[in-house]
Amino acid sequence: MMPGQYRMMGDRNHDVARQCRNHSVCAARPGSLLRCNVVLDTPAGVAPIYTPQSAMAGGLIAPPPGTTPPVPMEKVSRSGSYTGTAFPLETGRGICVNTLTVSNFNVRGNAVRFGRFRGAIDANDGLQMVNGNQWIIGQFEGATFHGQLDAPRGWNAPGCTYLLTLQRTRP
Repeated sequence: MMPGQYRMMGDRNHDVARQCRNHSVCAARPGSLLRCNVVLDTPAGVAPIYTPQSAMAGGLIAPPPGTTPPVPMEKVSRSGSYTGTAFPLETGRGICVNTLTVSNFNVRGNAVRFGRFRGAIDANDGLQMVNGNQWIIGQFEGATFHGQLDAPRGWNAPGCTYLLTLQRTRP
């Protein structure tokens, strides 16, 4: 290694080594997390740049100092009927200028129905529904849905896009 180059060194003897960019080497055991010390080789000697935190019980890396893990949100039943507004983001050259009232956006378990739209809520509380060339994409947060409705009009005609903000109004 040439002086002034960065080098990553495994924190103990490892079975597998991987060549990294700039001729640096980082090592890890098969199936283990990659934990490397990053050092700078200089004519005066090796200077540490980064040293990973000690592993916690179970082999997990400890969070950065001064931070606390987020409090897990309690799972809230999303089932029910949602109402709210659709605010125009793209007006289709002045065609879609009014804020619309949305109702009958219905959720049962992970299944969602709105007019001719049908979809399922994924494991991360996300939703994607399609009806022809129109899309509703968004995210549930408890009993609230934030999303976007894209409604293209045709090949050469401008479409409309709305910002959806819905609240569960009845179970």
